[in-house]
Amino acid sequence: MNRNAVWIAAGLLFSTTFVVSSPASAAKCEEEYAYHVEEVGSPEYATTAPATGQRNDSTETSDLSYTMRTTTSRATNWAIDGGGEVGWGIFKVESHTKWDVTNQVEKGVEIGTRLSVPGKHFGYVQPKVEIRKFEITKGRIGWDCKWHEVKNYGVLAAITGWPFFSTCVEQGPCLPKP
Repeated sequence: MNRNAVWIAAGLLFSTTFVVSSPASAAKCEEEYAYHVEEVGSPEYATTAPATGQRNDSTETSDLSYTMRTTTSRATNWAIDGGGEVGWGIFKVESHTKWDVTNQVEKGVEIGTRLSVPGKHFGYVQPKVEIRKFEITKGRIGWDCKWHEVKNYGVLAAITGWPFFSTCVEQGPCLPKP
């Protein structure tokens, strides 16, 4: 037997085999970047004009009409700013949730509503905006199929209801809620 052949046979006999598993070969998910928008907290309400009321002097229920002008402007803005334009935040909320967002409510806008008020009762209305807060983050879904946050853009306080009217109907004066 050839001396070189003996060394080759011995090398094969004593060699060990290593199996190396790389993350790419064990990957369950493709890596990708995505945005996540999550509503946080409960809706809040901010007034846009003072409450106004009327008494129904009739003995029958009537639909009373209310017309007023906004006295305060309100705008969608960052409650906690992590670095993003408001318009971009509005786009993210609208494209990732069921909500439509109003950018701004101007002062001096005429609005109106109707309220059914029983006879000999007062009916009060107050225009407001409904504000919901949304946390916007950017993340990476890794090969391990888990969300890894890359950047938190903050919390957008978005106007999701306008015009919104708080009302109350009582035998005496009352304060509209919510």
